[in-house]
Amino acid sequence: MNIVSITDKFSVSGAIDLDSLKQLAKRGVTLLINVRPNMEAVDQINDEALAEMAALAGLSYVCIPVKSGEYPADKVAAFARELHAERGAVHGICRTGTRAAHLWALAQCKAGVSKSWLQQQLIQAGIDVIPIRIEVCSLSNTGRLFS
Repeated sequence: MNIVSITDKFSVSGAIDLDSLKQLAKRGVTLLINVRPNMEAVDQINDEALAEMAALAGLSYVCIPVKSGEYPADKVAAFARELHAERGAVHGICRTGTRAAHLWALAQCKAGVSKSWLQQQLIQAGIDVIPIRIEVCSLSNTGRLFS
C-alpha cells in the first residue's frame, strides 16, 4: 500500500489492510476517514468491515462518502469537523487517495488556510489539483466546484 503524506498530520492512500492500519497507528494516526461510497467497486472493503479493522488497529473511524469529482458543501464541512476535532494525525482513504486529499484541501481552504500553500502541498504529494480548482475554492449549488 502506498501511503502519501500531505502534511505531518494528514496522509492518504487507496485501499488499506489491517496491518497497514496498525502501522499507521504506530506513526501517530488516530483517525481513519473513508470517503469512498460502499459498493463503488465489487472488490472493495465495505464501510462496516473498515470500521471493524480500524477499531482493531486502535483507530477512530468515520465514513464521509463522496463520488469522484463531486464535493458537496455538507461533505466538505463534515470532513472539516473531523479534522478539527482530532488531536492526532488523520489518514484518508478512497480508491487512490485523491478524493480524500481533495476533501482535506477544500476543508482547509474553507478554514482560511492559504490556497497557494494547499496547492503546493498537494502538488508535492503528487495529487492532481486540477479537478478541484483550489484557487477558486468555492462550491456551486450543484455540489461541484466551479471550473
